[in-house]
Amino acid sequence: MNLDKHTQDEIDQTMRSIDSIERATPRPFFVTRAEARLDRLQTLPKPLSWAFRPTTMVLALSLIVLLNLLTVSFFQQYLARPDPAVTADQFTADWQPNNDPLSW
Repeated sequence: MNLDKHTQDEIDQTMRSIDSIERATPRPFFVTRAEARLDRLQTLPKPLSWAFRPTTMVLALSLIVLLNLLTVSFFQQYLARPDPAVTADQFTADWQPNNDPLSW
């Protein structure tokens, strides 16, 4: 690049002024506000926060265990009940029409 001496001096002076700039430090309130905003974004929304509490988890787990125990108990009672076997003779006796047309 063919730049005249004045332009090159201006470029060098600008580059030196950029090098001498100190890093900006944020004020303390800015850092705390930024951290609070990040914490607020990372937390669960209010409608779901109750679902992940330990008491809710214990209650849900005990409800699941109780439902499983009740299901097993009812199923065992169902299996222990004798099967009402209906024989063919009982079925025909109950549903066989009488030969008498006026029996009803």
